[in-house]
Amino acid sequence: MKADVEFSERKSAPRGGTARSGAASGDKPGEPALVTALFSRRMAEPLAKAAVRLGMSADAVTVTGGLCWVLSLAVAPAAGLASWDRPSLASGLWALAAVFWCIGYELDVVDGSVARMTRSSSRAGFFLDAVFHALFKPYFLASIGIGLAFASAGADECGSGRGFLAFLALALLSIPANGAATTFGAEIALCEDVALGRLRPDGAANPALWLGSAEVAGSAASKRTSWRRAVATLVRETFSYYLQAPFFALPVVADLVLAGRWSGMNQFVRFFGSMPFTALCFVALTLALAVRIPVRWVRDSRRLGRRVSLFRTSPIHMRYARHSLARLFFPALAVAAGLGLWLCWVCRAPASMSPWAGFFLVLAPFLVGGPAFGAEKATAAHVLCEEVGKGRLKPGPLADSLFCAFFDKSHLRRRTVGSALRRMNPVARVRDARSAFLSPFQPHQ
Repeated sequence: MKADVEFSERKSAPRGGTARSGAASGDKPGEPALVTALFSRRMAEPLAKAAVRLGMSADAVTVTGGLCWVLSLAVAPAAGLASWDRPSLASGLWALAAVFWCIGYELDVVDGSVARMTRSSSRAGFFLDAVFHALFKPYFLASIGIGLAFASAGADECGSGRGFLAFLALALLSIPANGAATTFGAEIALCEDVALGRLRPDGAANPALWLGSAEVAGSAASKRTSWRRAVATLVRETFSYYLQAPFFALPVVADLVLAGRWSGMNQFVRFFGSMPFTALCFVALTLALAVRIPVRWVRDSRRLGRRVSLFRTSPIHMRYARHSLARLFFPALAVAAGLGLWLCWVCRAPASMSPWAGFFLVLAPFLVGGPAFGAEKATAAHVLCEEVGKGRLKPGPLADSLFCAFFDKSHLRRRTVGSALRRMNPVARVRDARSAFLSPFQPHQ
């Protein structure tokens, strides 16, 4: 289920044997995340054994954890909205969001352990796991920012306060800042070149081209050769990706415990709302990630060969720029449109009507914005690039069929009305994409 699962274990591991191997114990060979190797994997081991005893498959664990993440995207804004007139409900919703963050993170580690224990690892499972990452990660900080904006606007009619506008702007900025748009753009451009026959999927010749970052390729053991490197790696993993969601549970708990201490600080609460620690962490992390956007742009353009030029560039760089810019701006625009509709509802609705009546306008971009924007295509590109870069997918008929299944556009001319309608259903698109990964492995089930 995880990115670097050794699929060869499914063929080489003895069936019904009693020897305790990596596949039987759930340990991940070459674990790339240091924080996972030191802490999360140890917690995941007993949970994975319990899931196996209960008869849960790795896909069931993945879906359970992914749904916790997706539901938290709605709970956090609802908590901010509830703070207007129901502070006790708001506290409960913030606590529920923190629980969802932690459960989703731990189950994201457990699913890989279950897959290795049951010898059911596959690229289809990796794809399903990565789909939930693509749906959750870009919108995680945005959901917190929107919740904080609602909480800050509780005392101001129609959200006219400075705190509301500041948090709303940062929430929209956090979507491209936290969404790895340039990485997805580079991976899609590479996969399109393979489908067009311009590039050979040979990870052994140039692994950096397919993996992009040395952090992905390196193992956790190589990242703790010295205490300084280990500390720097843990800090980077905590704030950039691996522990980002459970980390925010700490300031949320602190704000809930100290809720009564802010009553005498009117100006402070007026700007930051009732969750000051959460607000400070959100602002600091969003600004830090936003500063990295141009750095990532240059890094991923160099990954493809050279820096992007606005006047003279190669076809692959043009596609990289197009896909990256689309993923930098379109999701944020979708969320901004939903928030704008909600504000119009609040300002124009009769005073007797609750703002909750228009809350679905805010939820719509979160629930359909990611899948409708092509999360399954970006996820497929990520899976294929990592498989090629780590040598698990080599040039041949299987690689050609997988790349063409997602990135050969010649079939679009033959699209029927029924297939076009099916492409409008995000659930059907994810199911079809997963089937494309699963079909080559059906003889090995």
